[in-house]
Amino acid sequence: MHLPVCLAHVYQCKVGAQVDLRVGGDYFYDPQPGEEPPTNLLLVAGGVGINPLMSMLSHVHDLQQTATTRSMCPNKVNLMFSAKTKEELLFRKRIDKLCNMKSNNMSSMYFITEETAGNGDNTVYSRIKEQHIHEVTDRLKPGKVECYLCGPSPMIASIETMLKACGITETSIHYERWW
Repeated sequence: MHLPVCLAHVYQCKVGAQVDLRVGGDYFYDPQPGEEPPTNLLLVAGGVGINPLMSMLSHVHDLQQTATTRSMCPNKVNLMFSAKTKEELLFRKRIDKLCNMKSNNMSSMYFITEETAGNGDNTVYSRIKEQHIHEVTDRLKPGKVECYLCGPSPMIASIETMLKACGITETSIHYERWW
């Protein structure tokens, strides 16, 4: 197995040395038949952190397509996606398509941090702030809200603090630690 030059240099690997690699993690939304699904689902992504959350959003959509799996779906799903520029909003067309399907009961908000323009078309030109988290969690309550976060470490810490200030319990906040 060949390691990238930077890793090979750090670990002083030799031909024939055993190398253990870990790729990905245990971060997914996969309700099982018979399990009670969360009442509502909040997904918060920063940059490329949208990747696992896009998979979750697509999975919920797929579950909603058949009567046998529809009962496993949350009532509402809200996605908050932050990126530096509008061009960095990966999957935006797909997200919008899913959220525009009335039967999905999904909604999205986009946050742009390094461009300025007027707010509109569910796009806010700022970082995600506590007022945004309050607005979304208020729409998702009453009932249980499960939150999935993925993005840069400082963003995850900040969003987790805001969610707790909104009354979301620590056991309902899940995040990917890939840093």
